[in-house]
Amino acid sequence: MEFLSSADRRHFYGRDEKIKELLGRIEANQLTLLLGNSGAGKTSLIHAGLVPTAVSAGWFPVYTRPLGLPRNDVVAGLLASVFEGPHSYRGALLAPLEQVAASIAPRRILLIIDQFEDILAAREQEEAERLVGDLRTVRHLNDPRIRVLVSYRADLEARLERFWQLISGSPAGLARLYIAGIDADGAWKSIDSASKDLEIKLELSDTEKTQIRNDLQSFSATHGSEGIYPPYVQMFIDHVWRIANNKLGTYRFEDYIASGSMEGVTAGYLSRQLAYAHDTEGHLKAALVSLVRSYGVKAQKSLAEVVRDTGLAEKECEVALERLIDLRLVRHIGNLYEVAHDFLAREISAKLVDSEEQEFKRLRELLASKAATFVTTRALLTVQEMLMLFKCKRLSNPPSQAAEAVLKCGYGSSDERSHGKTTDTGRDSADCVGVCN
Repeated sequence: MEFLSSADRRHFYGRDEKIKELLGRIEANQLTLLLGNSGAGKTSLIHAGLVPTAVSAGWFPVYTRPLGLPRNDVVAGLLASVFEGPHSYRGALLAPLEQVAASIAPRRILLIIDQFEDILAAREQEEAERLVGDLRTVRHLNDPRIRVLVSYRADLEARLERFWQLISGSPAGLARLYIAGIDADGAWKSIDSASKDLEIKLELSDTEKTQIRNDLQSFSATHGSEGIYPPYVQMFIDHVWRIANNKLGTYRFEDYIASGSMEGVTAGYLSRQLAYAHDTEGHLKAALVSLVRSYGVKAQKSLAEVVRDTGLAEKECEVALERLIDLRLVRHIGNLYEVAHDFLAREISAKLVDSEEQEFKRLRELLASKAATFVTTRALLTVQEMLMLFKCKRLSNPPSQAAEAVLKCGYGSSDERSHGKTTDTGRDSADCVGVCN
């Protein structure tokens, strides 16, 4: 599920009031929060709605994501938006913000930090803390040339709340705007617009159109969405396109019923994409599984990390990832890959990852976390964690390297643990992270 870009603005409906409201919040506040559930369309609203509107209002929007090195990634994205060539600056955010603001005057800069929840899985947590500190400085500076918009998933509010308190420095908190799904009229306008763009004739009566709209709304509500869930609209458009391709560019209500209505349209999306790709060797499936964490959310990984996870040759892995990008299931950000949408991550976790693989993933993530903090905490594996490790060693793809590295890194063997001892070979925790991630 890809977000809509500025070039797709003609297909973007149902958000005019939210865009106007968001721009008003941005004008009035140094830092504004945009939140909504996974799939609500935050990134599409930013690219296809806010950015073109903000440009017309005299803003210079800069889109960034924190990714693995939050402060560095945001600063790099900011500098790259204006200045050519590689950038060696590794300092605080304020100086480049002021530099960019001066260079684009009289326009004002709107720094957008999307998917802020990335900082929860930062490769260096200190980088996340530095970015939060920088945002606090920017907010309290209150420079009229600079505004910041931070977008994130609403279900992670509890984990991110402490950052908002640190940035605001007051119980009043920060200005925020919540977005839910889109209304039925907006959803159908998007479907109609995309169908015309694809040269598909929708041979549907008004009653049949109303039925599909109602199904979209009720199906979204059943799955916890307030309003129509945008990924379901995209899935329906994909379904219409596939059917019409085999029927001389025409789609009828009988095609909708034969496909199992919305239940059938949505249920097979992932499997249809993989079937379309003819993944007979399972390379695409293996790469997708690698890019999902044990708890069903997407992970950003380098090509080398995906190669290590899948056991594929580097060239095979690169071909698989590029094919997944073509299918709009994966996207490439810098030198990292990630599943295109959290909705797809949940589908992959539920449908492509078996129980043994889930347990193996949990253990790898646990060992990576423990190894990364061991030098500071010197925390040993608990008895339960050791039992998990022992069980996974017996699987067909055991984490033996991870287990060995952890033991060498100082968790200690079972004999040493029973005597209250640890082994310290002088190896850095990064040795563990390399084999555990």
